Amino acid sequence: MSRQALRNWRKSRVCFGTVCVFAALSLTSMIIMTSGIGQETEREEPANEAERKIIVFFGPPELKALFTRYKGYCSKHFANVQLEWEIGTNTVARNMFIHGPVDASVGLFVGMTRPMAIDEVGMCLAADKVPTSHLVACDALAVVVHTSNPATQITLEEFRDIYTGKIGSWKELGGPDGKIHTFGLHEGWQEGSGFDVHFFHEGERGFFPEGERVKDTEVPDTREELVERLRRMPLGIGYVRAQMVFQKKLPKEVKVLKVNGVALTKDLIRSGSYPLAWPVLFYTNGYPAWGSDLHRLATLHLSKEGQSLIEASGYCAVTEYK
Repeated sequence: MSRQALRNWRKSRVCFGTVCVFAALSLTSMIIMTSGIGQETEREEPANEAERKIIVFFGPPELKALFTRYKGYCSKHFANVQLEWEIGTNTVARNMFIHGPVDASVGLFVGMTRPMAIDEVGMCLAADKVPTSHLVACDALAVVVHTSNPATQITLEEFRDIYTGKIGSWKELGGPDGKIHTFGLHEGWQEGSGFDVHFFHEGERGFFPEGERVKDTEVPDTREELVERLRRMPLGIGYVRAQMVFQKKLPKEVKVLKVNGVALTKDLIRSGSYPLAWPVLFYTNGYPAWGSDLHRLATLHLSKEGQSLIEASGYCAVTEYK
């Protein structure tokens, strides 16, 4: 596929209501080159630009760090494949899957931070698509407070009630008599997006009805700034990505609470036992042709190199190579 064809394809996006869905009909001309998963192969440059094949990755913006790592891997190991990135919400990614090309060998790679619901799977099947999920990674939120806080755990309901303003004092939770100071992050960060999508907006199958979050939540510019402010706020509460905890980036003045009595560990995140965790899924139309480039990308997370790539992106890998 030529760059001009890719430009033409991008111009063919169609808007469905207020959600933009990208039509990818011109992608049906792609041929996915085959090679073994995880093998170090000699990189051969394509004879000309027309021979370069394109795999298009659709996903929400919080997956951009992961995509960047995948693109680097693709550039290193796939001489005749160009990985492109298109941003959209989980719903846009789903619609892209439905309205994209039918051929299972086409290079369409859809990332979502939640599983497709049964009705969404039905929509795909009605469009002659077979949504095949690949559990690539996991992500999770750590609930953090000042170490002087006597609390050691919090329930999901209490967490919800704090951020919707139903609980305003630590005294209501058996702690000191003082107003709870809430910290959060905006949707540009994985924590903010994860909080809003999975545990806040009712329309995205979250716990919190939209618009009910406590109005005076302080929203620092970065997760590091959030932790720094919490370090100086004994009555504060916030949330950060689990990977920040695993990488030992929390100061000694900040500690992690158990949620529903469940500690934050990689094993409990992978198993789905930790309540504030969610999957990162890649969807392909049917299982990719064995040995194809799309197959190698879809199964990269199962390799040791894939594990390193995923953890470097800030996610919890599904494997645990030593």
